[in-house]
Amino acid sequence: MANFSGLFATPVTAYDKNGNIDSEGIKRLVEFVSKNEIQNLFCLGSWGGFALMDDNERKIAAKGYLDAALDLNMPCIVNIASTTPKKAIDLAKHAQDNGASAIASLVPYYYSNGYKEQNIMSYFDEIVSSVEIPVHFYNNPRTTGLNMTMPLFRRLVESGISGMKEGGGNLTTFIEMMSYINKNNLDFDMIPGSVTMLPIGLLYGVQASMIGSAIIFPELASKTWKAWEENNIDLFVECHMKLMQIRGIQSDYGMSAATCYKLLELRQVSIGKPRSPWIGLDKNKEEQIQSELRTLSLPI
Repeated sequence: MANFSGLFATPVTAYDKNGNIDSEGIKRLVEFVSKNEIQNLFCLGSWGGFALMDDNERKIAAKGYLDAALDLNMPCIVNIASTTPKKAIDLAKHAQDNGASAIASLVPYYYSNGYKEQNIMSYFDEIVSSVEIPVHFYNNPRTTGLNMTMPLFRRLVESGISGMKEGGGNLTTFIEMMSYINKNNLDFDMIPGSVTMLPIGLLYGVQASMIGSAIIFPELASKTWKAWEENNIDLFVECHMKLMQIRGIQSDYGMSAATCYKLLELRQVSIGKPRSPWIGLDKNKEEQIQSELRTLSLPI
C-alpha cells in the first residue's frame, strides 16, 4: 500500500532582498499550491536549489517548508542528499524532528560516477538505520551519472528503502521496477518525478506523481490529475499536452527552475529572485514568455 497519493509540487526556494532564505516567502508558495489542490511537497530537490546552500541554510529552508506544510496538513518529503552519510543523517534527523513525512536522498554525489553498489548501499544502510521515518531513493542520473539497474533496485528495496522519486526517464527500467513492485505486492511509493512520466506512471498503477509546473499552474496540474481519476481520458490528454508545452516553453528560456521566480511574481506570489549562479528572466524575456504562456489560455 502506498503511503503517498495525489500530486506533489517541487517548490523553488524563496529568498529575501538580501539573498537569505525567506521562510515567509516559502509559506506563501506552499499556501498557493495547497489552495489549488496540490496535496504533497517534495522539498529541496533540484528545483529547490539545495546544492546552492550550506547545511545550515538547508535546515532553515526545510523547517520553513515543513512548518507551512504541517499547518496545511500536507505530507512533505525532504531531500537530505549529501556527500557523506554523516552529513545526510544530520539533515535527515533535522527533517524528522520537524515533521517530515519521509526523507529522500540521491547517491552521495561528486564521486558518484566512481561508486559501486557497495558504496551506495553502505550510504543508504546508514541512513535507514538512523531514522524512524521512511527513506526514499532520489533517482536522478542526469546529475549523479548513476543509471538505475534492477539488481540495484532490488537491493535498495531489501535494505529498507520504501519509495523512490523516479527521475531517470528510462521507460524500460521504470516498467521493470513497477512490475517487480506489483508482482511482489510491495509497500513501496514509486513516484514519477516529471510530467513526461505521468501517463506511463498512472498506467502502471502509481498513486502519486510530481509535476514541476504545479508550482506555477497548480490549477492545471490538479485538473489533469482529476481527469485521470474520473476516467476522462480526452481531458487528461488535453491537459497533459498543455503541461508538456509549459515545460518546453520554460526550457526555452533557460533553467526551468530559475524562470519560476518571475512567473510566480506574475501570479502574485512573491518569493524573491533566484540565487546566483541561477539567472532569472529579464524584462524582455519576461514579456516573451508571458505572451507564449497566454496563448495556452493560462492565468498569467
